[in-house]
Amino acid sequence: MLQHRTKICGAPGCPQLSAEAAGKSFRRVNGIPVCRNCYQRAWEYAKDRGLKLSEIQLTRLPHPQLPPPAPAATCARAGCDVSFAEGERGEVGRRFIGGKTVCNPCYQIAWSKAKENKISLSRSLATLPPKGTYRRPSRVAIVGCDMPWCHNTVESKWANRVSRSLNAYACGKCRSYLKNVAARFKHLGKKWQHWGVEAIKGRLFGPDAKEQCSMPWCTRILHHGKKTSNGYGPRGEIVCATDRMYLYQYARRNNISFRRAFEVAPPPLRRGNLRQ
Repeated sequence: MLQHRTKICGAPGCPQLSAEAAGKSFRRVNGIPVCRNCYQRAWEYAKDRGLKLSEIQLTRLPHPQLPPPAPAATCARAGCDVSFAEGERGEVGRRFIGGKTVCNPCYQIAWSKAKENKISLSRSLATLPPKGTYRRPSRVAIVGCDMPWCHNTVESKWANRVSRSLNAYACGKCRSYLKNVAARFKHLGKKWQHWGVEAIKGRLFGPDAKEQCSMPWCTRILHHGKKTSNGYGPRGEIVCATDRMYLYQYARRNNISFRRAFEVAPPPLRRGNLRQ
């Protein structure tokens, strides 16, 4: 008699084999072996009433809902093409939610969503997205460029980051400008991110700033934002295109470097003739 009680589910009115007899996980309620479905009913009954599972009496449980017939069917979740032949049941992963056939993976997803959102299994199944359409939320956000002169937007990717501590980013146009600044002052050995931080702190001029040619005889005003053939001195001093060509020719004629010509070249004559 004891052996018979361990094989049949102990819930009143349930003719199913107990989970222990079916070779599944060990499931008992108050020491009475039950099948998987009745254990689930007892767990939901205890949860709805704020009780412990050990306080549940099987005689007070609602009448068990026996599994519906198992005709040939396909998983009820949209987009899932798992199908079952007639008569196939739980041993091949067939489960039931509200009389609908679902495969075991979709059942587990619906069950976890129902537990998380505290809703019924039927409602959870109805709210599941079609299988294969779920996409992990992107960690990349669209933020504003943090350069004070710019109003563009940029993706919050690592390649666009100016400073992690400031959580600052720069768009492609501003990164190009900052890289030009880094190349201009390459003797300092700073990367473009450093100059981006300097710009955020207000210590770097923007691409629309104006500068006067650094040669002492020249008064031309140069614009950083315009595409010109301006040059730079050994320490980043800006040189207009005319004086850049003059220094290049002077260095070539006297067989010296451009850096040296920048330091020792005399003022040019008015008509472009080089001073001997």
